[in-house]
Amino acid sequence: RCFKAQDSVYNEKRKEKERNILTIQSVSLGPPWTNFLSPLLLLAASENIYYSLTYLEFRWIRKDHLFNMYGQVFSDLNEALKKFKAHEAVSGSNLVFFESLIWQTGLLVGFRSELVSMYRALAASRGSPAYLEFIKHLSTIKKQISVGVNHTLLENVKTNVIMEVSILHDLFRAQISISQYNFLDATLTLYKSKTELDKWAKIYTQLAGGESRLPKTGVVPWIHKFHASLHSKMTFYFYPILNKNETKLGGTMKSFSSKLTVDYHALALDFCQRSGCFNVSFILDQSYCSENTQLPNHTTPFVGYECNLDPQPRMGLASWPAIMSLPQPQPPLEHWPNVISLIMGNPDHLSKYKEPLYCYDELVTSTYFFTMVEPSITMVVIYQKKKAKNDQLTQEFMYIMSTNLRNWKIFSLLKPKP
Repeated sequence: RCFKAQDSVYNEKRKEKERNILTIQSVSLGPPWTNFLSPLLLLAASENIYYSLTYLEFRWIRKDHLFNMYGQVFSDLNEALKKFKAHEAVSGSNLVFFESLIWQTGLLVGFRSELVSMYRALAASRGSPAYLEFIKHLSTIKKQISVGVNHTLLENVKTNVIMEVSILHDLFRAQISISQYNFLDATLTLYKSKTELDKWAKIYTQLAGGESRLPKTGVVPWIHKFHASLHSKMTFYFYPILNKNETKLGGTMKSFSSKLTVDYHALALDFCQRSGCFNVSFILDQSYCSENTQLPNHTTPFVGYECNLDPQPRMGLASWPAIMSLPQPQPPLEHWPNVISLIMGNPDHLSKYKEPLYCYDELVTSTYFFTMVEPSITMVVIYQKKKAKNDQLTQEFMYIMSTNLRNWKIFSLLKPKP
């Protein structure tokens, strides 16, 4: 395999054939050029692994293979920089142009290692990733690249890295906005990221040889899938708003939802019909929300859409609104004292993302299943009868919904199939 061959390049450091290639390419230049050309070969192999995501395969996920490769490149570039400075001092040549190129290449290599750490953390995630920390880190990387990398020969590389960092930054921001039920910010951020993603994909294919289609796996295709996943989730959480306004504007949610990778609304309705459950609700904990969160209450028009906006904090049970309720659009508020009491009384169980929390209340002859899909949103399935804890249909439905809405499914796609 390609990965095995690249591993051999790293472990042996330089095969005899590679030495011959470097010698032929640099014989007319001589030292210190050989010191600069040598790490470029290893860097090319490292970048190939990075963009293919093969370093996230199960057999490599616990190893520091790619880190070591980038570390070796960084070390070799530093050595090359020393050689250039020494050669400049002896010969009196002006090699500032090339010294700057080497130093800034090393800077990009360092940032690449940080992105590797982020992708590894996402691929191994089994909880709620630190999206806010990722956003802060990506903002720092973007700023440092913008300021620190200005060499003309690195212009394409700089653009490529900045676009990747910017798109990831916006997607993580969109995830936070969606989970906080911030309709406006989620919509605008997802739109912005899609525009940049299409532009980046075009640049990527041009740099990759002008192929008209992206590969099926790798960094760029995965980010496309991540965007599509967030788009599906946003459409589901804000379905009441979108449905009302699409109808008002002469559209239909059927055509709107047909473009989604996962139609959560259809999945939930199908489950309600097959299971005979009384209600499925997704409940928002207002304490997680920002001041721009739009809660179901009053209607305020903006940009052609009407969006629910409640500027005043809510108290008591009203601070736990249902952002989605099926099959009836209105949540069963007669069950709310039980539902909210169980959510508030079991934070450890729900926050550990274990099996669904189960409760049968004999007084109201109702069964409740709970699972947390976001730190701020809990899904509850209600039956107005006794239901077994291990009911297969309910357990399967909640597993499918939760693993997708938590982004676990999309993060698992970072790992290429062996």
